[in-house]
Amino acid sequence: MGEYRADATISAEALTYMDNILKAYEELGVKVYLNIYYQKEIDLPVQSADIVLSHIDQYATLWNKYSKVIYCYNMSLLGRYGEWVKMNPDDVEGDYETITEDQKKQIVHKVLNELPADMQVTMRDPELKVYAEGHSRYSNIGYDQSAFFGSDYLDVEIGQGDFKPYTESYLTAMADAPYAVMFGEAFTTNWFNNNPDYTAIDAWGAIKSMSEQRFGAFNVNHAYGDYESYGRKISDTVMYQWKLKKISSGDLSDLGVLVTDSWFTGVRGNNVVRSAFDYIKDYLGYRISVDNLSVTGGNNVGDTVNISMDLKNYGFSAAFNLESGFAILDENNNVVSEIVAGNPETWYSTNPQNYSDRVQLTHNITANMNLPTNAGTYKIAFFLRNDLGQTARLDNLIEYADGFNILHMFTIN
Repeated sequence: MGEYRADATISAEALTYMDNILKAYEELGVKVYLNIYYQKEIDLPVQSADIVLSHIDQYATLWNKYSKVIYCYNMSLLGRYGEWVKMNPDDVEGDYETITEDQKKQIVHKVLNELPADMQVTMRDPELKVYAEGHSRYSNIGYDQSAFFGSDYLDVEIGQGDFKPYTESYLTAMADAPYAVMFGEAFTTNWFNNNPDYTAIDAWGAIKSMSEQRFGAFNVNHAYGDYESYGRKISDTVMYQWKLKKISSGDLSDLGVLVTDSWFTGVRGNNVVRSAFDYIKDYLGYRISVDNLSVTGGNNVGDTVNISMDLKNYGFSAAFNLESGFAILDENNNVVSEIVAGNPETWYSTNPQNYSDRVQLTHNITANMNLPTNAGTYKIAFFLRNDLGQTARLDNLIEYADGFNILHMFTIN
């Protein structure tokens, strides 16, 4: 939005352009992580807080219109790439107004007021979260770790220093992580390959840190998909090395992270070789598996059945912005009835109050459902979906049809 950093109003053409982009994602059924900024690497920042505040009113129309598309909003707007850096006269040369501490708080609070109530929010680090103090959404704000280095860069002053492992900010993020979206991205390939201080991010350190901070998303472009920008081969990228790092269940146990029993087994029962890259890709966010299922009650037309199911989450984070429940399907997988049950945002893999407690949690979901009014063969299924209609399948090797995980088949008289 650099063209508008001196304009109190964003043009209708620009708003239409943004609207069309979000509409295209909606039609594709794709959720986005939204970042809005005015300043690139060498550009000057926004000239006044008043301009930013006036623009928020216009952005709000898009936030609300496309609340189903925007999975998470990054509290951007200020500084280089919206990262809240390089926006003071001491940092960047230029003639512009300094944004004061009070104005930063005003901007943050206005954004939080205008965003849809159920939209996830991240800030760049815990030190910036101070500007959200006093707001009702404070405890549900996650973090956008814009320079991820894993857990092994303990003494090197590079990248996003506020997230150096096991500093106060890092520990704060660990404590907040169960209750909000956590996002990260590495430095770009070019920075790693051209600076001797930036050694490769160790795969084990990456997995450990992502688990500790319960990452729900990670940018695949930086240090992996960006290789073409610098005329390099993908094998030169930092993240590609994770593909070469073979991993075992013992390695994962040593790291204190979870893995399903079937992850190293193919559909034909054969052993599957896995890499650190595979693990991060498959366990980033949530990974749900059903342990026990109980269906009790009558089996006659119109009877009521009680469904009880235990599930476990093997992924790094809880399942945000999702709806879960049970459905009764006919033998052709057509929906006869369904009921919402369970709260995916609370399906923590382990104790949310103490990461060191690595005992895996079990979550129970129950529902009462009336059987169909016609005799025949039916199925009980479980669904997990977002508000764009995208569905998720369980880790279990069970039938999955039209967005439903088939749990049980039965006949009623």
